[in-house]
Amino acid sequence: MKKLIRVTKADIANGRPRFASSCPIARAIGRATGTRTTVWPVSSDFFAPWFATFRNETGGYASVRLAERAARFAGRFDAGLAVEPFNFYLELP
Repeated sequence: MKKLIRVTKADIANGRPRFASSCPIARAIGRATGTRTTVWPVSSDFFAPWFATFRNETGGYASVRLAERAARFAGRFDAGLAVEPFNFYLELP
């Protein structure tokens, strides 16, 4: 199932670079899914894939790969570069 994730100006303003549970994307996914979410890269490479981890419907945890657009945003945000609000789809298990 795909879920539309909306990263807002408020998410960006209240997000914290390099804090997995406080980045704008984690805030937006948490709001859309109703769960605490962390967002993290596979490695420190700027172009590495990024994943989101959150509680699923059964109470366990699920990790899904972020869309390329979201991964680029997360890398830019953590690097202190300018970012803008955007939307993307997250493929939920």
